[in-house]
Amino acid sequence: MRVDIEFTEFVIYQERWLKYEELLRELLAYQNRRIRLFLNGRQSTPYEITHACMAAEEGVEYMRDYMGDDNGKLIQISFDRIRE
Repeated sequence: MRVDIEFTEFVIYQERWLKYEELLRELLAYQNRRIRLFLNGRQSTPYEITHACMAAEEGVEYMRDYMGDDNGKLIQISFDRIRE
C-alpha cells in the first residue's frame, strides 16, 4: 500500500512538529528549573501541556500566566484555555 502525501501537507506537518518540539523543550527547561506548570488550573507536565496546546481545535488557544515570588523570581506558569 502506498500513501501519497502532497508536498504542502508535508510542509505543514513538519512545521507543526517543529513547533511541538520547540514548546516541549521550553517547558522541559522550565521544569528542570523547578518552575511549576499548570494547565487549566491543574498541575501538569510539559508533555500534557504541549499536547493540549498543539491539539487545540481552531479558535481555541492557551494563554500563559507567569507568576513570581516576592523577589521577582519565576515560580509558576499557568496555561489557561481561551476562546477567540
